[in-house]
Amino acid sequence: MNLILIRHAKTEKTSFTGQDVDRKLTEKGLLQAMKLNDIISEYNLNNYDVWCSVAVRTKQTLSCFDKNFPTKNIAFKNELYMATGIQIRNLIFNADTDKDLLIIGHNNGISEIASYFTGEDIHLNTATFVHITFDNMTRKGWSADIGRIKKIVNTIY
Repeated sequence: MNLILIRHAKTEKTSFTGQDVDRKLTEKGLLQAMKLNDIISEYNLNNYDVWCSVAVRTKQTLSCFDKNFPTKNIAFKNELYMATGIQIRNLIFNADTDKDLLIIGHNNGISEIASYFTGEDIHLNTATFVHITFDNMTRKGWSADIGRIKKIVNTIY
């Protein structure tokens, strides 16, 4: 099984509403998101569940992905907005599906969940992509320190 974690691309410091959830990608962030698209296009995501935070910046990151990106399996989750690693872990373990999973989220939670599953100290900068594999097990069998990093890319511009 596979878990892909993506931290949203670079954002504005403030939003027009003053609400953090409404912060948009900067021009640099849009370039980063397009670079993420190049990485994601290497994967067949038809059998993945895709979970995206409801924040504008995560939705914009997702919207930069190729038009062939499988939209039928996308869920926008309030619970992912600024979630901790423990909250993300609980979402994963309480899901009623056992598909591969792609999550677009925020720090610190997205870094915490990568560190939890791999046993490594991982910090995802903006627009970082991490692919973690769990050999010969379903999602219900995932636990601390058993994931293996297959690919990690930081799309710095």
